Amino acid sequence: MSLGIAFKGPEGIVLAADSRVTLTGQAGGNLLIQSHYDNATKLLKVKDHDNVGAVTYGLGALGGRQPRTAHSYLPEFETELATEMRMSVEEFATRLGDFFRRQWSAANTPAEADAMVFLVGGFDEGDAYGRIFEVSIPNSPDPVEKSVDDFGITFGGQHEIAGRLLGG
Repeated sequence: MSLGIAFKGPEGIVLAADSRVTLTGQAGGNLLIQSHYDNATKLLKVKDHDNVGAVTYGLGALGGRQPRTAHSYLPEFETELATEMRMSVEEFATRLGDFFRRQWSAANTPAEADAMVFLVGGFDEGDAYGRIFEVSIPNSPDPVEKSVDDFGITFGGQHEIAGRLLGG
């Protein structure tokens, strides 16, 4: 697990994440040793869509034999959005959820695996304040807006870390 944070304030949106990813390989019925890497990119920026960004936490990679992180799928997602003009934050979150739901299935990710969660934040054209949506693959691929008509923080993953930071 990891930590993903989205903060919506009167002066903007902050997206933050740790950089650790844990991958567990499988060979037949044998569980292999977990591998930990401290250089994963969990803050996602999609080419030509400067009004939105996303942070991911939860399942670190899709697929068992050839695991891929969310960041490694960005070139394919960018190709899919290549002809799209500026999208609303909600539309972007919807497209991201649809894309990763398909990748989840294609990678034969086990049903019992943790969810891969995305916090999508950004600004709609003409709006003074940003919007934040949560997308959870495979459980809730439809975007759910957070801090509607209000400012606040949304976080997930290792709650102990966030609790310590927020509560002291």
